[in-house]
Amino acid sequence: MSAARSFPNWVMLECFIFRRDDDKTFPDDEKVTIRASGLTSRKKPFDVAFCLAEPPGIFPLYVPLPGFPGPDKVLPFGIVATHRHLVLFRLTSTVDESHEIIDVQDLFIYDASAISSSQPQFKVLPPCTELYNYGPRIHHRPPQDTTKRRVLMVRSMGLLCRDEEEFAVAELKLYRFSAVEVQAQLYVLRSCASTGPRGIHGSWHTMRLPIHVHGNPRDMYQLYSWNTDTVIPFDNQLCWIDYF
Repeated sequence: MSAARSFPNWVMLECFIFRRDDDKTFPDDEKVTIRASGLTSRKKPFDVAFCLAEPPGIFPLYVPLPGFPGPDKVLPFGIVATHRHLVLFRLTSTVDESHEIIDVQDLFIYDASAISSSQPQFKVLPPCTELYNYGPRIHHRPPQDTTKRRVLMVRSMGLLCRDEEEFAVAELKLYRFSAVEVQAQLYVLRSCASTGPRGIHGSWHTMRLPIHVHGNPRDMYQLYSWNTDTVIPFDNQLCWIDYF
């Protein structure tokens, strides 16, 4: 990690990640303002380079990912959400598990306020093993494996930071129970006050909330085809938005 210059109070992140597996195409130390590293849940190392740009300039990110899946198979690295000094990243790696090649999704929190610290800035989140509940008949189905990690829908995820140490990550799913009833199911991870050197302590839990529709009955119909386009933190709340 290097931090040779002073940092502005806010920056504009480039929405695309620049993958540079070849050292010749990777930015040199004169252009790179911050270098940070992390480990996946399978102890696979990775590095990220940030090039500082004062607003309205764009703050690009460069990532060397040799050994990770190619872009023709999956987009291995991406920004999921940001709020205040925290950034939520997603990294997908390919592993051989029980003679089967699978893609493993890891989520990381990057803490920009820890630039001057010796602690790693990337900390991996615990995997989510909460099952999707697809309707009121879930209790009549055979028992399922609740220890198997599942892939989270990053487009429907948000990040909410309340102070320097406390934050929450949430994924939203909507379920139609009847012609007049739609419920929201939230999968939430709240950070603990104490975290490990490379990981976040805590566990995912599920919250089911009713959605009350008043006035236009077509509002309920619109919920049937809900598709999250973006998630925006506002004060101490997360707002899920469908533009259509």
